[in-house]
Amino acid sequence: MKFVFIIALILGTVTSLRSQDLMGSDFTNELEPLGDGLWKFQYEVKDYLNKKLVVEGSEIGIFLNNDLVKVSDRDTLLLDQLGSGRILLHFTSDKSIKASLLEPVLPSAIQATPNPRLFKSYFNFTSVFFSVSLLFLAIIKWTQGRDFNEYLRVSRMFAPRNADENILRNKLMTNANLQYLLFFNLIVSGSMVCYENLTMGTVQDQWMIFLRWLGYYGLFGSFLMGKWLLISFINYIFNFHAFLQSHLVNYLRISSFFALIWTLVLLGFSWWNPAAFPSEVFVLSVFISALIRILILFLKLNSTEGYRGFHLFSYLCATEIIPFLGVIYFTSEFFQ
Repeated sequence: MKFVFIIALILGTVTSLRSQDLMGSDFTNELEPLGDGLWKFQYEVKDYLNKKLVVEGSEIGIFLNNDLVKVSDRDTLLLDQLGSGRILLHFTSDKSIKASLLEPVLPSAIQATPNPRLFKSYFNFTSVFFSVSLLFLAIIKWTQGRDFNEYLRVSRMFAPRNADENILRNKLMTNANLQYLLFFNLIVSGSMVCYENLTMGTVQDQWMIFLRWLGYYGLFGSFLMGKWLLISFINYIFNFHAFLQSHLVNYLRISSFFALIWTLVLLGFSWWNPAAFPSEVFVLSVFISALIRILILFLKLNSTEGYRGFHLFSYLCATEIIPFLGVIYFTSEFFQ
């Protein structure tokens, strides 16, 4: 139960900090049209601290001080991080461009808006998300007891060889593994909603946010079930029976460990300073943690049975690397 209390203490401290919301406003008219599919925007950095410019269109060419930096259908620019002093931006596109300005809204300004409920809806979601996750974690601890301690024991989780643990001897289709699977799905789907709001600044009706969480829960749950079936099928076809238990259990425990960390990070920025969220660093960190998981799985599976390294690498390509690259592609298309 100590682990649960540590998480509660960390996030309980974070929630005491003043939360900020991002309010979006139409900024298209502020872009100066120059004709022939070209727009200009010039500004002083000191006037746009903690503000983001979102541009949407078709194959938008983004020029910073007359240098092409990116071509994208949608991009978010951190206006106070593009340089110092006066900044010159140009945008090119064969079609029209839509621009929005995202900026932090202080609680006093929120109260002055016609519908302050919209700006508090995301904070309400994160509070419910944290409470449900903590309750679910406490239930798992209460029902699993000693196995729960083994499940989150970091020294064995990241060891290159499997230890003699109950969680590796139990049958796969048990109540414990089902609880771990549901909890992993819960925190990842909720984290996806947090990431979407931190990067896109979407302010939605409260119930729409919860419906989006439910949608991500079903989507990611389908991915996990598909991955479970894929691993089971490949183990059956190529007679890698010794891999099945070790692979699925270690995949779930290592992924859950990293997911807990990234959930804490997302909730911390959501409650403290959404405008300071470093989305690129966050994505890179998630990518590195996935590579660490694949490496640990390779070492553990290599110690499970005496298969050649080439066969094991091919197995992990089919069950880990290719699905992971697929997830990167589809999420980058969605969140771009």
